[in-house]
Amino acid sequence: MGKSLIYLLIALECLIYSVSSVDIVASIPSNYTLNELSSYNQNIVQCQSDSDCPFGSDCTSEKICVPGYYLCKNTDKCLYINTDVYDPISEELVAEYRDSIHILKPVLKTCDIDQADDKICKTDTCKSSEDCLSGACKDGICVSIDYEIILCKGQKKDNKMTFLCGKQAQMQCKNDSDCYSNHCVKGYCENQSSNIREFLLSTTKWKTVAIVFIIIAAFILCCCCGTGGSRQ
Repeated sequence: MGKSLIYLLIALECLIYSVSSVDIVASIPSNYTLNELSSYNQNIVQCQSDSDCPFGSDCTSEKICVPGYYLCKNTDKCLYINTDVYDPISEELVAEYRDSIHILKPVLKTCDIDQADDKICKTDTCKSSEDCLSGACKDGICVSIDYEIILCKGQKKDNKMTFLCGKQAQMQCKNDSDCYSNHCVKGYCENQSSNIREFLLSTTKWKTVAIVFIIIAAFILCCCCGTGGSRQ
């Protein structure tokens, strides 16, 4: 009876774990390069809803289509960021998706290699360079070695639609103007709302702790039931 209860609890936890874990698409390859976004200068498109706007744009309260966020590296095609899933400012999944573990690559957050070496910055775990937007994985962390990551966002300027582009958080900088956030601190771009992710408090590790706790609790319960039965 005791072993059956333990197996049942384990199976139940695995079922919950698999149901709550779905494939998450945080980025989509685009046809734009960084140079193309930097020189983008198009007429404003009027809209009534998001469906009136081209892919990657949203209809704002001004009833105009404004392109969303893109992450770019060197001359590669930029990635359009699905902000329903990933927040490029805080550099983490939005709250409702943080319990999901099937996050499709690449890892979007990038650490400067010096900050990674100094244990100041961490990203979601990578196994190879192909896992990272930056194209470089060192000790499980996506880092910038040869190329820096640039964040771009559509904006209305002088009755035209353009893009504001700047270095993403964790990239090296000399002036505030180097950074998308316009915030350069001690030689590194920093999003004022961003927090360095503490992996010891990550959801995945807490799931493991919960499973162990359930197994121990079930074992203790079975032992108590067995002892009570033998006394009778």
